[in-house]
Amino acid sequence: MSTADFYDTLQRIESVHLTVESANERLHRYVVGQVVAGVVLVVAAASVVAAGAPAAGAAAVGLLALGGGAVIAIGTSRLLIRPVRTQARRDEAMVVEAANMLREILPHLARREQWGPVSYRLAETRIARFQFFLEDR
Repeated sequence: MSTADFYDTLQRIESVHLTVESANERLHRYVVGQVVAGVVLVVAAASVVAAGAPAAGAAAVGLLALGGGAVIAIGTSRLLIRPVRTQARRDEAMVVEAANMLREILPHLARREQWGPVSYRLAETRIARFQFFLEDR
């Protein structure tokens, strides 16, 4: 691996890492949306019951709210959450593998291509940013 290949790979890892972080933020928003939708449905059903609706009507509204909540949860999980989570985990695995490879190659490449201490430290620092990413997973 040349210095150019090293930095190209590092730049790609950084780009994929940003994509993963963005996907994780989207996942968080999707889950929050699921919770909010569920709470709204429960509050709506409770409001109908509290308003003194007949028992049969209140039961029907409760069942509709539960059914609606289940449809929303399953739908968002299958259509939004699962695909984003799957791709993010694949990308995370690639980042982990590539960062570990660069971490191992760095001292040998720097010695072979006679990097100065500043270049070595900068590359080491860029790779070290992924340590937190690796530990979180």
